[in-house]
Amino acid sequence: MEIVPAENPLALHDGDKLTVRVLANGQPVADAVVTYDGKARGQTGADGTVNIRDKLGGQQWIQASTRTPHAGPEADEVVHTTALTFVLGAS
Repeated sequence: MEIVPAENPLALHDGDKLTVRVLANGQPVADAVVTYDGKARGQTGADGTVNIRDKLGGQQWIQASTRTPHAGPEADEVVHTTALTFVLGAS
């Protein structure tokens, strides 16, 4: 699973909106929970996208996770997580 920004995140400034797409094997991931700075900001739509407004300067951390029930005896669910990090104003 990966987070792909729709535009160059290095060109953003504090307060700008960033659209990201969550993909798994090149396909959009619907209903992934997306966090920004450790706080839930929304879920991806059917096209795998969600908008995040950058509210902090400096280092940015966006994370996406999915949970899938697992019937095996070794676990109750499978969790997939990915992260995107960058620094605002780094370009």
